[in-house]
Amino acid sequence: MKEIRGKLSEVIDKLGGLLEDVAGDVGLEFKCKKYDKRFVELGGSNRFCTFKLWYRSFDGLDGFVKVQFNFVELLCFPPKQVVAGNVMGDSGREIVALYPEAASYFEDLSLWSYDPREILCEKVRALLTRRGVKARDYVDLFMLSEDLSLNVYEFFECITRKTGHMLSLYRKYRVNLVAKRKWLMNDGLFEWGSEEALMFVPLDSVKFYRFVDDLEEVLVLVLNRL
Repeated sequence: MKEIRGKLSEVIDKLGGLLEDVAGDVGLEFKCKKYDKRFVELGGSNRFCTFKLWYRSFDGLDGFVKVQFNFVELLCFPPKQVVAGNVMGDSGREIVALYPEAASYFEDLSLWSYDPREILCEKVRALLTRRGVKARDYVDLFMLSEDLSLNVYEFFECITRKTGHMLSLYRKYRVNLVAKRKWLMNDGLFEWGSEEALMFVPLDSVKFYRFVDDLEEVLVLVLNRL
């Protein structure tokens, strides 16, 4: 274990160094200092790492871009190579003549991505093992299921495997799961926070609450299997 932790530490140093270079190029504040939780958070004997790249927003408030690495992820579906469209679209390219540094905003980006089915399973796993409950996870899962016609019941086995894997690695997840079990068996997990008021387009309430019931039924099935 000590040897593996040491090797992961070297990988984290390398990744952090790359992010320092990127942060410097785009005007973000970041230093790969493992002792400074403003920039770096480590977990699970270096098996999980979070980097925070800070910026100052237009309203003068500090915010950060979060970059996370999980070195022990269990994948049910192979990653896919996809193209992420640029943030500017096809209009406004003349701005590059005045601001050459804006050219990158018109470039598409080819990268490796989780399969959408993997994203669905990972989000359901997080519902069970993360401390607390976020309504946005339910909304994300509902929209993902609707847009791609994914039925959460079909991924029961993958969700169970991923949840069991994370429980075997992190004690805090096992503690969180005990609390989630109690909530599910009583009033359920879902409860609106501020997310409902922030949505630009209202959800189809009939479909959404039917989805919430189906999802929490799957959560109970996973708990009974573990």
